[in-house]
Amino acid sequence: MTLPGYRLFVAASWSLVLVGVLHSIGHFAGRPADHAAEQVFAAMGGYRLPLPFGMEPSVLDVFRDLSLTMAITLVGLGVQNLLVAWYPKASPPLLRRLAGGTLVVVGAVVGLKAFYRISPPLVLLTLVEALFLLAWLRLRAQVVPAAH
Repeated sequence: MTLPGYRLFVAASWSLVLVGVLHSIGHFAGRPADHAAEQVFAAMGGYRLPLPFGMEPSVLDVFRDLSLTMAITLVGLGVQNLLVAWYPKASPPLLRRLAGGTLVVVGAVVGLKAFYRISPPLVLLTLVEALFLLAWLRLRAQVVPAAH
């Protein structure tokens, strides 16, 4: 498909997948080896949260779960966008709506990263957000008003 904004949408979606993959690499790359970090991770591993259904994950379990959930969610959202974009009958209005929805989700995550001052995903996701914004603006020219 060669409609205006299509390539930007696909590039933004691939970028979202890439950020998710980088997040999972960071998750499995290990943790700082200094004494203070070892103490923090030991404390997180030792403190258990009493939850329903007899579950008692440690704070470290919750931390790991949230980290991997972030990676899976970013990859999944990017893949979902790509699957729609590659569908032969995908229309510019559909891609624009999908870009707009992704702008909201990624924008919310960018806001969280800014609030908690976590710079690597803040920088990368801000770039992804910019690509989706450009795609959304470019796809806007293709939207045809619905007939009543």
